Amino acid sequence: MDEKTIKEQMESMGNIQTFMIHLYRSETGREMALRSRLDVTISGAVVVTSGLVSFAFSSPDASHIILLGNGLLLTVFLLIEARRFQIYEMIKQRVRKMEQHYIAPLINQIALEPQEMQYRPYVDSALVDNLLYSKAPITHFQAIVWRLRSIYIFLFGVVYFVWIQKVLIDRIDQPILEYINQGAAVGTVSGIVVFLVVTALMLFAVVLSLYVAHHDHDFGSI
Repeated sequence: MDEKTIKEQMESMGNIQTFMIHLYRSETGREMALRSRLDVTISGAVVVTSGLVSFAFSSPDASHIILLGNGLLLTVFLLIEARRFQIYEMIKQRVRKMEQHYIAPLINQIALEPQEMQYRPYVDSALVDNLLYSKAPITHFQAIVWRLRSIYIFLFGVVYFVWIQKVLIDRIDQPILEYINQGAAVGTVSGIVVFLVVTALMLFAVVLSLYVAHHDHDFGSI
């Protein structure tokens, strides 16, 4: 192999290394930005819940419907965050593949005490597919389950128990079912029906949060 060919190969490798470095930096930047957006959504949900709970107890005349509306708002936040989590998970796994299959073996080659690795630096075919098609590794339903399990089940739980307290706040000696029927009523809908529907939805959320949506040990770490 002549000197010119060797030089061209070295220059080509150098270009590949530079490209991978910039790709890795851009993807880690996107990962951090998406994580920040997730934090903003969570903060918004917490602030809205705190504000509405405080408002519901600020006056005896404040309706318990405010807390039911809070539950609907939390559901909207959850759906928005699930979509963001899908994209975040895609970028996170993309970065992880670059670290595992390219960066780690590359650094291992120049380490003073290299680790035993059975492969050299290469671009994983799964990474190529991810870049070409940008397919999230999880479904929207799985993303909803993980965000519900991580954060939102606790917010829903707080709203539910605060709502119960709001409904029963003035009860003294009146039978509890009769009081719930009056205190939890929404328009022409009886309080018992509202109570059963809200309780059923809360139980459904608990069951859903216990659903195992993914088996990857790197998944759902936030």
